[in-house]
Amino acid sequence: MDGKAVTEIREVPPGDIDLVNVMCTMPGSDPQEVLRESARIYQDVAALGVRTLGAFHNGRLVARLEIMPVDAAPLALAGDGLWVIRCLWVLEEAQGRGIAKTLVSSSSSSLNGASSAIRACCLHATFGPYLRMLTAVP
Repeated sequence: MDGKAVTEIREVPPGDIDLVNVMCTMPGSDPQEVLRESARIYQDVAALGVRTLGAFHNGRLVARLEIMPVDAAPLALAGDGLWVIRCLWVLEEAQGRGIAKTLVSSSSSSLNGASSAIRACCLHATFGPYLRMLTAVP
């Protein structure tokens, strides 16, 4: 990945969700089936307030971030005006470039000036380094 090119962070509208859901296709799975199922699930969670950001390097998607209001989280979490990270995914060739941190920082501005902030994070225990990185984001 060329380090000189600009990585653009932008919100992905629900109608374009397949642009980022294609990242979730695992080797050996049927991409069309994965996209159908992902689109169905996304319709449900979009109604709950999920927002999706993509990181595009030279026009190619290299990372995604999904955030949701804390009251829509799949786990019982308390807090007013908090958002939860639902999904954070960076392709291997884009890792180590600060893209995840930039996505998390950019997500605050995607809340359209709301006083809410991302302060909660649901991650598997093996993601300890990412959790430490996320707690350092203002």
